[in-house]
Amino acid sequence: MGSEGPDDLRRRAERILSRREFAPPTKSLVERVLDWIARHLAQLFVNLAGGGGTTTALILWAVLGALIALVVLVLSRSVGRFTLLPRPTREDGESITGTSESTAAEWLERARRAEARGDWEEATRAYYRSMIAELAHRDVVDLVPGSTPGQWRDQTRERGPEVLPPVEEATDIFEMVWYGPSPAAPDTARTVAEDARRVSERPRVGGPRR
Repeated sequence: MGSEGPDDLRRRAERILSRREFAPPTKSLVERVLDWIARHLAQLFVNLAGGGGTTTALILWAVLGALIALVVLVLSRSVGRFTLLPRPTREDGESITGTSESTAAEWLERARRAEARGDWEEATRAYYRSMIAELAHRDVVDLVPGSTPGQWRDQTRERGPEVLPPVEEATDIFEMVWYGPSPAAPDTARTVAEDARRVSERPRVGGPRR
């Protein structure tokens, strides 16, 4: 260690920082779309403001601020739609919390019931949640209030890279259906169902949660 020169130390530091645990978290599909919209709107308003006076620039920037606030409001409601999911209840109506999160099998049953009545949006969500429940059972993801699909994908990249491809595919589909403009369809639900099956059939690395 003491005989290493500056170049050796630099290469050692680069090797350490290139490890997966030091990689910055990736943004979700929704976040990437919003970033793209924000960049192009900002550039558009800069170009428009360049051709007018100070008053025109102030008006345009006020409109841009209102648009951004609207986007944030829509996104926050969409996130709430997913994270504030109805919890199962006991017969006496008391809410079940904590470790009583629905299991993968229970989510699969919901998905199949949704398919039977032609509710492809709900089927897509339930199949996706069955996959997340299985990942939580394996200690790959954490089921905590406020968790997002992007966070679960990042946790899978770090703790369960062997199942990352189906998780990434299912997450992108889910975000487009649940947050975005893409309508759910039979193929949408069945693709996420297949991704969930691939995760459940993959041999476990380590033991399940106790």
